[in-house]
Amino acid sequence: MSRSKSVIKNTIWEMGYYIVVIALGFLAPRYVILYYSSEVNGLTSTIQHIINIILMLQAGAATAAVYELYKPIAENNFEEICKNIASAENFFKKISYIFGGLMLIFAMIMPFVLDTNLEKIFVFAAMMIMGAKSFIDLYFTAKFRIIFTAYQQKYYISIATLIEQVVYYIFVFATIFMHQHYIWIYVWFLTGCIVKIICLESMLKKTHPEIKAAKYSGKGGIIGSRNYALANELSHSLMASSITIMMSFMYGLAEASVYSVYALVSEALNLVTTSLYSSFAPSFGNFYAQENDERSAKIFSTFQYIFVMFSTFLMMCMLFTVVPFVRIYTSGATDIDYANYNLAIIMAVAGIFSAYRIPYNIIVSSCGYFKETWLQPVISVVVCIGLAIGLGFVDYSLVLVGLMTFFAINFIYQHFRLKLLVPHMIHGSAFILFGISIVGISLTVMINQLFQFPEGVIAWFVCALVYAVITILYIVTASLLFVRKQFIDSIKYINTLITMRR
Repeated sequence: MSRSKSVIKNTIWEMGYYIVVIALGFLAPRYVILYYSSEVNGLTSTIQHIINIILMLQAGAATAAVYELYKPIAENNFEEICKNIASAENFFKKISYIFGGLMLIFAMIMPFVLDTNLEKIFVFAAMMIMGAKSFIDLYFTAKFRIIFTAYQQKYYISIATLIEQVVYYIFVFATIFMHQHYIWIYVWFLTGCIVKIICLESMLKKTHPEIKAAKYSGKGGIIGSRNYALANELSHSLMASSITIMMSFMYGLAEASVYSVYALVSEALNLVTTSLYSSFAPSFGNFYAQENDERSAKIFSTFQYIFVMFSTFLMMCMLFTVVPFVRIYTSGATDIDYANYNLAIIMAVAGIFSAYRIPYNIIVSSCGYFKETWLQPVISVVVCIGLAIGLGFVDYSLVLVGLMTFFAINFIYQHFRLKLLVPHMIHGSAFILFGISIVGISLTVMINQLFQFPEGVIAWFVCALVYAVITILYIVTASLLFVRKQFIDSIKYINTLITMRR
């Protein structure tokens, strides 16, 4: 399968998966809040972020393992492919045991330190069940993710994960509407994960029987640059996951629930942009391995424009609509006020900075520049977590300033660091794009101050649609004025993909 077709197929399935997950994922927390409480919703979010922090044990390993496979796949070196896969699989199994032990310790401690009215035994049970789900996910699925990503077949992961989510949400909604105990919600996490593993096992056996049948001890295969990739990914994951945990400990599970609702919107939009990144990155890595510098630079520039302008569109629309949406979404919940415009503004700006750093991650992973870029995020995460805690004592929404600052530093540093390493790939137009984004966010803030959202779901939808059109017109106009070449190249690239699909 050609790289272009792989990009198309990966994008279609990733987008399909994210659309279903977003649709179902929006409904579930609302009913959890209404039928159980904001604390139960906050507990789920807090546990998930604690798990994310423990899972940093394996941060960077998957990225490094995929990078190690690009060259042997391009050379069709089957023996080297299998050795690297076996080495990675053994590594993830060892890490899963460490994860299980740490999760048990956290599960015994957290019920006594969280500010909550929920019964301690159920807090413990919820953490253990979700920990078990993550344990088997880490133990079994890492191999599948590495293989399918390296072979530009991430759509198999999307299909299996889509099945997992559908199974999970069917049982969750049944539990809610049958008014069963909330602990069952966590049981269904585990059930869905088991279904996903069965699907992935079947897909691997069908698509790569030679890898499935190969027997290697894993000796000789090495996850190169793993420690440096670990530092990069650990820093980013720690910063992102620590926000909810800081809010939980500083303000309680109810306030964490407020943030989780806004994060629900932000993360849904991030899932959409992640689908673009995930479908493009493996193909670019494979292409770059063939050493076509000029063509690689043009493709990267086009992707960078598409990614950041699409993210700008999403963040502008989110900022305009999110607070009215949250009011509608949480109507009927009386235990805490969910409207917080400051939280929305900081989240949108953080999203913009994040969007500008992500394309550079493709260069880092494709070129293997883990060693050259590891120190900055390590230093930044320490400083920014301290900043988040300090500002958090002033107002809980200011905790997000730490995350926003971390993304901003990372974007600026990677731009100038990579400009030294691969000067033909990095252009100053990134800052012109950034200016377009910041002006767009500023205009949205001003419009929000002047515009009063009417009541009702239909009115909200109409206003959101109108503003989406306005945002598109703004981005197209600004692009034609300031980055015309990238805009035209992007239109040609999208048209080529559509034509090939037909």
